[in-house]
Amino acid sequence: MRPAAMLLLILALLLLGGGRQLFEVSLAPMQQIFAWVAPELRMLQLQAQGEQALPNLHLMVTLARPTQVGEVWMQPHPLGIATATLPLGQLLQGPALLLGLVMAWPGSWRATAQRLLLALPLGVALWLADAPLVLGGLIWGLMLDAHAPGGHTWLTQAGDFLQGGGRLALATALGLAVITLLRERP
Repeated sequence: MRPAAMLLLILALLLLGGGRQLFEVSLAPMQQIFAWVAPELRMLQLQAQGEQALPNLHLMVTLARPTQVGEVWMQPHPLGIATATLPLGQLLQGPALLLGLVMAWPGSWRATAQRLLLALPLGVALWLADAPLVLGGLIWGLMLDAHAPGGHTWLTQAGDFLQGGGRLALATALGLAVITLLRERP
């Protein structure tokens, strides 16, 4: 599916409030982003897990190639599988705050619509990047805890940042940028 069509489909599902459907449509772009941010990991499975309307995102990976973790070189092995899970509610926090902020800001209906049109793709980008960074950070955290306690990588730091309020800080910063860019002049 072309990226523009995928973006429109994700935006339509977001507007219609289809949490599980949004989740399912988002899996393919999230898989691609994960492959970019963690090329040393081979994704075995990324799926919605749970029957509730807002399921969890479940990731299962193995090593794709020999990887150095601290002083240890880890070798790929068929039984070497790691998993991580992330609730959908956490992924929705950033985009929901971003869209809520730009919609709640005072102004005319036209200005609000313009802000929303600019904020929607930013919210989708935030949504799609969040899960691969957090899940990749969790998996790397497992490997570091086992072989280099106290160590860190850029991916563990990115995941910790997002989990520690960073997704809300990014959403607020993006929302304020949209509001500033499209503010009504007297």
